[in-house]
Amino acid sequence: MERKNERYLEAGKIANTHGVRGDLVVDSLCDSPEVLKEIKTLYLKKQGEYIPMKVVRSSLHAGRNLIRFEGVETLDDALHYKGRRLYAAREDIKIDDDSVFIADLIGLPVYNRDSGEVIGRLSDVVNYGYNDILEIDIGDKKSVLVPNLPQFVERISLEDGIFVIPVEGLLN
Repeated sequence: MERKNERYLEAGKIANTHGVRGDLVVDSLCDSPEVLKEIKTLYLKKQGEYIPMKVVRSSLHAGRNLIRFEGVETLDDALHYKGRRLYAAREDIKIDDDSVFIADLIGLPVYNRDSGEVIGRLSDVVNYGYNDILEIDIGDKKSVLVPNLPQFVERISLEDGIFVIPVEGLLN
């Protein structure tokens, strides 16, 4: 299966301002806030283009990132960015060799492990604290949620797709 890997990945959302010197509170969309803290250039998306924002200071506070960008020096400057999404260049995010980016999984076909039948396509991956939940679009504007746990998901492969174990009631 030929897949196009996007160069820029969604990495965070600017939730609020912090103080009067231009700091921004950012909710990380990475595996942890520490991943976002290490990135030296983040990007804003504007009309399909990615605008680089140089990070001059990054720290963690109460599980969130506090980031100051070059050129953002006052509260008024910072207010302009509230609510915006931040992106990171794929090559700036360090991951283990056996890991993949969620963005690369979106759109993969999802199969019933036993029958080989296509159940649908992966439309999203969410996490409410314990583990990742796969959202599978099954057509007719319907979706099902499957926990990404070994008892429900046998295998995830960028080349072959996602293979779900058909536990009774899981896919209804």
